[in-house]
Amino acid sequence: MARPRQLASGTRDAIFQTARQEFAAKGFAATRVEALAGRAGVNKALIYYYFGSKLGLFRELIRQEMGRFVTELRGVADSDDTAEGKMERWVATLAEHLERNPSLPPILLRELADGGTHLDDDTLRQMTSILPMIAGILAQGQREGVFGDADPINLHFMLLGSLVLVTSNAPIRKRIRELGFAQPPVDIAPFVRHLQGVTIRSLRKEPTHDEPTA
Repeated sequence: MARPRQLASGTRDAIFQTARQEFAAKGFAATRVEALAGRAGVNKALIYYYFGSKLGLFRELIRQEMGRFVTELRGVADSDDTAEGKMERWVATLAEHLERNPSLPPILLRELADGGTHLDDDTLRQMTSILPMIAGILAQGQREGVFGDADPINLHFMLLGSLVLVTSNAPIRKRIRELGFAQPPVDIAPFVRHLQGVTIRSLRKEPTHDEPTA
């Protein structure tokens, strides 16, 4: 697969920052290269030259976003912490990354709705590399005698799905508060703590009870 040509870092950053905002707000299909280039302050021909197409730009952006995501999670999985400590940090790291990159949740949700048709093989490989990390934490917990059996795929979907939903609906929560309909929390820290607790409790090995002797 051809990789994008080298591009000056300042121009590249401007294109990517604008692309994040455009793809998050409009989705892939509705994003126009002309508008994106205008907002980034570059000629649209430059985008085609360096990325080949709108799809090329989208795929390079997602590869970079997912690469940073995977690197942060790998740091948790490879640490010297206990399995429970790793799992708590895993949840916190997921939440922190999504909050630092608010365009990522809507991009992921829009791409999910499109069936992932714009994701290339490299990105799919990056995504699947997360599962062995979770499996490793679960296996460590079993060796430590604290975790029971659990499916890493189900756990991944539960954690990522919950946090993507919570981070992406922040504008809705804010609007509801402003309208006075309810007072949903704006800060997701309480939800993260709740999710950490639920996750650890669900993974803990059930205590065994010795059969009474005759």
